[in-house]
Amino acid sequence: MQAFSGSPWQAPESQALFRNRLEGVASVGRQEANLNTLRGMLALEAGAIESAQRAFRDAVAAWNGDGGPATLARHYLELIGP
Repeated sequence: MQAFSGSPWQAPESQALFRNRLEGVASVGRQEANLNTLRGMLALEAGAIESAQRAFRDAVAAWNGDGGPATLARHYLELIGP
């Protein structure tokens, strides 16, 4: 193993560990958004508009990225209205 002269934070092992942890945290938010989007769609199907709005807002709060559940949740929020 080659000696590393930088700070521990700059070590490749530390960077990989940090990146893996960040990916884990991000996947939890996306999973939560997926579930809330599904809840919103089911609520819409049942005619529960307020519950659907709440679920879609929760989905966007959990994952406000482009694509996937956030895009779908925002779309339905626009269709439902305020």
